[in-house]
Amino acid sequence: MPYAEIPSDEVVVQALADLGGRATAAELCNELVRANHSRRESQLAIQRASEGGRISVGADWMLSVVAQAVAA
Repeated sequence: MPYAEIPSDEVVVQALADLGGRATAAELCNELVRANHSRRESQLAIQRASEGGRISVGADWMLSVVAQAVAA
């Protein structure tokens, strides 16, 4: 069985930007799943993008696009 590809940080940032730049983790994950990524791989990609500083987690637990990530 081939391994699913984890969406890149750029794909995660673009999906979040498509949702208005701010969304819950579940909303972002659902957006990535709609783009034909597996739920598991989408969750890993969101975590990786957050740890890499491409998206931020607010005090209200909402995810936001980091300003420089949009320009990149």
